[in-house]
Amino acid sequence: TSKPFPTALILAVAIDSLMDGLLIGIAVAAGPSAGPMMSASLSVEMSFLGLTLATALHGHSAKKAIPAAFLGPLAIVGGAAIGGFMAYQLGHDPVLLVGMLSFGTSALLFMVAEELLLEAHEGGGEHLWWVDLQLYTGFFASVVAGKFAPTS
Repeated sequence: TSKPFPTALILAVAIDSLMDGLLIGIAVAAGPSAGPMMSASLSVEMSFLGLTLATALHGHSAKKAIPAAFLGPLAIVGGAAIGGFMAYQLGHDPVLLVGMLSFGTSALLFMVAEELLLEAHEGGGEHLWWVDLQLYTGFFASVVAGKFAPTS
């Protein structure tokens, strides 16, 4: 018996990748160090997501698996282009630009803090305080790194 093709996972990866790309494109508008920092941070997440997708695609025909594997990276590039275009268009109005940057940052933090951490704790085990500590320590470290990164 063959395993079913992971269409739902592929769709979820594509949507997540599109949103991550959008955040990268928006982050470039925040400053010269924000885009590379956001790209580096999201590359860690995407590596684990890519491994999960590759595992799910294992055993399926290359005719289906290869396009499915390329969908995520293409969505990141497309999302970054859309985010960069939006940031460029809103760059003349500081209020709209700050609003867009705030929305992107809060959406990312909400997704990580509310969705991923809660999902990680759903296994029925006890709440591991150090997992939350690692998240917020990493977030704080990225803010501090942004303050010390060269601006030109």
